Amino acid sequence: MVLDHFYATVIELNRTLAMKNPEIIIVGGVHGDEYEGVEVVGYLWNHPEKFPAMRGIIGNPPAVQQGSRYIDENLNTIPQAAIPQPNSSMGQFGLYSYENRQTQNLIYDIEYFLNLPEKGLKLVIDIHSTRASGNTCLIIPNPSIGGTQIKLSLRLGVPIIWVPGETESLIGKLPDEITKIGLEISQDQWDKGLYTPHELLKSIQLSISDTQSTDGFPHNYEVYGEKDPSDIASLAPQARNFICFTKEEKQAL
Repeated sequence: MVLDHFYATVIELNRTLAMKNPEIIIVGGVHGDEYEGVEVVGYLWNHPEKFPAMRGIIGNPPAVQQGSRYIDENLNTIPQAAIPQPNSSMGQFGLYSYENRQTQNLIYDIEYFLNLPEKGLKLVIDIHSTRASGNTCLIIPNPSIGGTQIKLSLRLGVPIIWVPGETESLIGKLPDEITKIGLEISQDQWDKGLYTPHELLKSIQLSISDTQSTDGFPHNYEVYGEKDPSDIASLAPQARNFICFTKEEKQAL
């Protein structure tokens, strides 16, 4: 894929474009070899008037520029304890990796909006892609704020996957006071035009602006983890049926 100058930007430009108190933040390019999220962010940057409440951030600009998954290590699996503190340059084993420092930058950028007097930020969506045909889905770290998650899954016609206790992903590290969704898009479906940047962003916008209650909505969660189904149901009472997997079964998928 040929990258234009937007996609090769540095984090300072990401911040400049994002620091406008958005309602929704779209993150793309956490993995540099996944182009779907990059295209969605690029669409936002090129057409800011179409979705004024949204801002787009490229998660790993140099990896996107190179077309590689990451520079030093997977940005989406860095442990919380490995993230440097502000103004730190050295880690336990020497210099922090690029992704360590970039994770700190991204969390700082997103949490910035939670400290604004207006507190307009409601939703963060981290877009990834999967090579599994037809397996577009939402991945959530916390089902307690279920309304937007359920509405978006119904609009896109995709299931919700919840991994109890998942905290190492980028969205898993963000505060629970905002709704956090990982959107895995099937590359096959994207390439066939079943999802486009405009239609995807429109569905996201409608999901957060819809005030209809989801209390009576029938819905299925696919739940990965060791929890007992009755415990899971008490955590997410809006869910109707749960498909529970052990860690070994999840790894086999």
